[in-house]
Amino acid sequence: VTTVEALGKIADFIEPEDRSAISKFQGLVPAMVQVLQKCLATNEEDLASRCFEVFNGMLILETPLLNRHFGDLIEFSINVGGNEELDDNLRIMALNFLVWTAT
Repeated sequence: VTTVEALGKIADFIEPEDRSAISKFQGLVPAMVQVLQKCLATNEEDLASRCFEVFNGMLILETPLLNRHFGDLIEFSINVGGNEELDDNLRIMALNFLVWTAT
């Protein structure tokens, strides 16, 4: 999770014009999602929350870091939000991500 947070900080410094850095960062997104999935699978609410915060932060950046994986991220969030086996707070975090995608 610390690595996901560090990548979130790095994302703040990637310029929208730097296509090479954007492409490289986009290649890391699936691994970041895997970390979040592991947190959800083990009911680590605090750690999952920290991951969701990183993803929410990347949504508000001018740099299109999530665009390549946008469809998969939306599907993932819908699945998490609809999974009644997860803690309600975790489901709400996933649905909040969807709200951020619409703003």
